[in-house]
Amino acid sequence: MPKIDSQMLQIYQRCTQNNSDNGKKISEHEARILIQRAEEINTTSSSSFHKHSSKGNKYLLRLLNDHQADFSADSLKMITRYVSTGEMPSKPSSVPSGDAPPRSPRTDRAHHHDHSHTHDHAPSSSGGASAVGPLPSGISSGHRHGASGGDVNPRAPVVSAPSSPISQPSRVPANPARVPATPVPGTPSASPSSPNAGSGSSLAPPLPSNRPSAGGGANVAPPVPSTPAAPTAPAVSAPAPVVPSAPVVPPAATAPTTGSARPIASTGRAVGTTTAHGTIIIDFQAPHSTWGCHWYPIQERQPGGDPINNLYAKGGCLDKLDKLTGKGARDYEYTHNRKAMDAGSQYGWWGHCNDAAQVACILQEPKRSVTMTAPDGSTVKFDKSDIQGLLVLMSSSLVNRVDFRGQRYNSTRDDPNDPKPELFLKVMSEWSAEGLPFVLDIDRNEQVWNYPYDQVRIAESNKAPEGFNASGLPQDGSVKYYHIEMAGTGFDAKRRVYECYVQKGRNGESVADGWIKTPNTHNNPDFMWRPHAVGDIMNKATWQLRNKPSNPLIDPQLIYDIYVKSLA
Repeated sequence: MPKIDSQMLQIYQRCTQNNSDNGKKISEHEARILIQRAEEINTTSSSSFHKHSSKGNKYLLRLLNDHQADFSADSLKMITRYVSTGEMPSKPSSVPSGDAPPRSPRTDRAHHHDHSHTHDHAPSSSGGASAVGPLPSGISSGHRHGASGGDVNPRAPVVSAPSSPISQPSRVPANPARVPATPVPGTPSASPSSPNAGSGSSLAPPLPSNRPSAGGGANVAPPVPSTPAAPTAPAVSAPAPVVPSAPVVPPAATAPTTGSARPIASTGRAVGTTTAHGTIIIDFQAPHSTWGCHWYPIQERQPGGDPINNLYAKGGCLDKLDKLTGKGARDYEYTHNRKAMDAGSQYGWWGHCNDAAQVACILQEPKRSVTMTAPDGSTVKFDKSDIQGLLVLMSSSLVNRVDFRGQRYNSTRDDPNDPKPELFLKVMSEWSAEGLPFVLDIDRNEQVWNYPYDQVRIAESNKAPEGFNASGLPQDGSVKYYHIEMAGTGFDAKRRVYECYVQKGRNGESVADGWIKTPNTHNNPDFMWRPHAVGDIMNKATWQLRNKPSNPLIDPQLIYDIYVKSLA
């Protein structure tokens, strides 16, 4: 496809030509017009499976990255907010003739894992955020992991627009309002290289991050949080062992609706319901929603980084924190958790996705900006994205342990179909019964893209899914097929739909299992994990540095005060 949509490019050229005489930059009003065009492209490019495409976002990000100097600070902020949260800007009072009228705000932003404003975007620091192209994901998800100290697991960054809840079966009424998340401390990341990975035992940090275990680097972040595209993997034709998540069966014979704002039913509510994909056996929604936390890439996209994407940038959250504490947390971050622009594109996916995903699982999303008073009497304002960045840095100190399942894919010597469906289904059954949200590395290749999930629906059937040749499998009823739907409130574009089968022997033991790839489903995930918070997160005494924090110069007690004020 062309680098930038032609109509969007024409709008940009008109704006810059009109402004060239007086030296003005693209205004908020003009940014709204560009956003409207991106929304039109997203809508017209969508398919029945992905109700909302991200193609328009990609064009807009390319335009922004190529011509950032032509945009005003307010227009940059507005576009970043839209890309990371999917939230349309308020309607302008008037629209220049010849341009499309403003579109109504999107309502598919069920989770907001990508921060709800320009700076908040990305999945947790340990996993891998999803991203579009080389741009960092902000929602985002995704979430990339790896910037916070300790080993980080490399994975393709994937950041997506906020995900809407899985659609309910037509026979199941809409779920009542969800219970607000109760803040809980962050959780450390589990290293994919850990000897116990995949053993089923609980692991203490570090969690797999999107930074390679041997690297010390960071993730690359564009001037605006980007929404990476989810990686693809080869389809599995015959019984192929693989495992991971287990989502719920959609209402009709169609794939799950990503644009719906309705959450799936509470745990067990739809169990026993017959759908086009079979009988629902798991119907889970966590007591509180996850959200879209930015993954904060480690690599620069401009000298010194930018405050939207890089924690070490001037004007960013650590720079502001230092004004209150007098410490050098920003300098420490710049020295220890940064990769330069010229370090190489191989660091483009390095970041804090595991910490971002972790934060989205155990803490409430910051609600508003907070202004603090410095020792010299000056005031320092932390917006929501700044507060998200501080929480990402606190993540490992707020986690007690991490449950890690599956084996991380590190090279061609590893099995891309791991975890096996049998294990994946078992873990989804156990975890959904225990009610905690969890994280998936949705990329089964070397890169790590962690995203938080809070909804799972799984349907079981004796019938193979459409498009799968089951002639090589027994037809005696010993083979069951499973349709899995998974959603995270913060990343609608990272909704997952998986198909798999499990063959049982006479004594109920698993004889064979495999993942099934069809045009309407995703490749299997790589591994899954969930964090457990340390004690009562709302108790200020809990906020202490522990578990080898990536930045020892942050002030956990001050961060607590800022965070609590943001919730008030």
